[in-house]
Amino acid sequence: MRIFSLLISLIALALPSTLLAQDFRMQMITDGLSHPWGLAPITSNDFLITQKTGGIIRITEGKKTLLEGGPEAYIRGQGGVLDIALDPNFTKNQWVYISYSEGTKKDNGLSIARFTLTDDALIEPVEIFRQSSRRSTPAHYGGRIAFSDDATLFVSTGDAYNNREDAQKPDSQLGKIIRIDTNTLKAEIYSIGHRNPQGLVFDASSNILYSHEHGPKGGDEVNVITKGANYGWPLATFGVDYSGAQISPFTEFEGTVQPNVNWTPSIAPSGMALYQGEQFAQLNNHLIVGSLKFKQIHIVDVSDPSKTTFDTRVLTPNIDERVRDVRVLDGRIFIVTDSKDGKLIELTPTS
Repeated sequence: MRIFSLLISLIALALPSTLLAQDFRMQMITDGLSHPWGLAPITSNDFLITQKTGGIIRITEGKKTLLEGGPEAYIRGQGGVLDIALDPNFTKNQWVYISYSEGTKKDNGLSIARFTLTDDALIEPVEIFRQSSRRSTPAHYGGRIAFSDDATLFVSTGDAYNNREDAQKPDSQLGKIIRIDTNTLKAEIYSIGHRNPQGLVFDASSNILYSHEHGPKGGDEVNVITKGANYGWPLATFGVDYSGAQISPFTEFEGTVQPNVNWTPSIAPSGMALYQGEQFAQLNNHLIVGSLKFKQIHIVDVSDPSKTTFDTRVLTPNIDERVRDVRVLDGRIFIVTDSKDGKLIELTPTS
């Protein structure tokens, strides 16, 4: 294990005044990860990390182990092994849930499997969800998973890039937030009109589900997700196509929900966590969001979730790494960076 610390000064004009005197230290826990995508802290010294290119890594007291078992993924483009989450009763059942793309070039989709974790393996696989709407593109899988407080599992799905109109089809599982009963394995479409949602957080204290999604060129969003709501894609968007062509003449559309945050230009948001804790008390009731494009961490103030617009700030300057996932455990902030030499890093206060 190689440990180093890099002192990061906060950007004075980009943060609430209560944070101006606070510096952060970034401490690398390990490196050598192959394009890590999802992070699940078991304890502050025990982590599970998915590698998009295949394989699940366990890091215990700094020791890195490639676990045996795990999903057989279709690895191409944006597809591969994606998110990971612990069962709410993990301490009793040792269940781990992993999202991944599976299938073939002409017929693939998003799936979720449950495994039982041992010291060095993932065993007893159970298929929890297999996307019924198939695609022939290796892009826009979504793939984030989050548990509610009643063991209901939510998963985000993308529009497959070439199938964006399907995000508005109520019988398609593309471009949706899907709710899964992990006891019956019944899956229902919870919300529609999403492009490529890759951030998903359930706040048990307020019973609110938050999501963010990638826009095209502009129009990244943060949304409060409610059952049955339509979030507009591609009927309304603040972004344009990568070619510069117009996707829709509308930034709002009747019957659809306006985003609480609109990032234009895009920040390419990645993992997202809700901060609750004592180490960074000033961040309580803020979403912490990674940025792939600008290699930063952003915060979103959700202290009043009834607001139609949330305030956003930059938490760190450029850290020279694409931030892929963010997790909070016992008030401690952990991130993984996306590269062929990806890193697991903890943010700590210098005080």
